[in-house]
Amino acid sequence: MTATFLDLIDQLTRPHPVTVQRLAGAEIRTEDALLVMLRDAVFGGMEGGGSGSSFGSKPPIDVGALDIIEEITVQATEALAAVDKRPTPLGQAEDYVRLWAGLIDEASLVVVSVPGMSETDPPVAFRELRECNAYELVSRWVSRIRDFFNPPKTMEITAACPVSECGQRYVYRNRDGEHLRSAALTISIDRETDRSLGAKCSACGAMWEPGEFEQLRDLIG
Repeated sequence: MTATFLDLIDQLTRPHPVTVQRLAGAEIRTEDALLVMLRDAVFGGMEGGGSGSSFGSKPPIDVGALDIIEEITVQATEALAAVDKRPTPLGQAEDYVRLWAGLIDEASLVVVSVPGMSETDPPVAFRELRECNAYELVSRWVSRIRDFFNPPKTMEITAACPVSECGQRYVYRNRDGEHLRSAALTISIDRETDRSLGAKCSACGAMWEPGEFEQLRDLIG
């Protein structure tokens, strides 16, 4: 069953029930807020959040988790500032997400920035604006976090995104000071069943279900 907008907001910001398949059958358990889990993953080796009495070297930072939490924090702050002209309060990503969600509905249009990299030599990092509706943005946040913790296999599609407002062929990431480029369009494949889960554009967040693959094929030629 497709999650509602408020379901997705709760997944991001509050402890929530999830169904886990066990050998004995389905089991309902409580999962922490996805944004909290992601923040904890940045310093994955730190026990109990660290201790003020310890002056040893910090555990390695998980750059992937850090990239995602920073990206969502920036976008949630931008989305909130667009609908609430008061100064954005100090807080964390989940605070901004809940404040913003209380002021809009799932069909509301929102403009957020996404990272890009010029094709110049050397490449120059920049941020460009993307418009989508609130449900699409929140779905993208949830998918990015869940894919981080349980990454599917992916197959790259070497074509530009067919969404007219996007048209990107590549996405760029800055990882450990190195500029990395990968295909914007990918197909996700379940690791256990090898079945296609869907296609998406990492630049604009557009998604296509397996039943829409023929339509996607026609769009990209």
